[in-house]
Amino acid sequence: SSTKRKVDLEEYVGWVDGMYIFNDRPLGDIMKTFERWYDIQVYYETPNLRDITYSGSLKRHGTINSFLDALELTGDLTYKISGRSILIYDKADEQE
Repeated sequence: SSTKRKVDLEEYVGWVDGMYIFNDRPLGDIMKTFERWYDIQVYYETPNLRDITYSGSLKRHGTINSFLDALELTGDLTYKISGRSILIYDKADEQE
């Protein structure tokens, strides 16, 4: 007999077409996935940045930059890449 396991389809649907689909996921969670994919480390200027939630999708073989650029367009944050590290900043702070 097969055991039924409940799978959070919202999370896994995306892998089918080589897409990562996220729906109201905290940035911290999304970035954890990307840390594994791209072998990077993500750092946050302030801890609350990882709690901002986003919905969207990213191609598995896209670059992390395309995601980060899309994030920047939301107006909430900006980023700097240094080697294998990504630093996430609050955009509001930067304007001062």
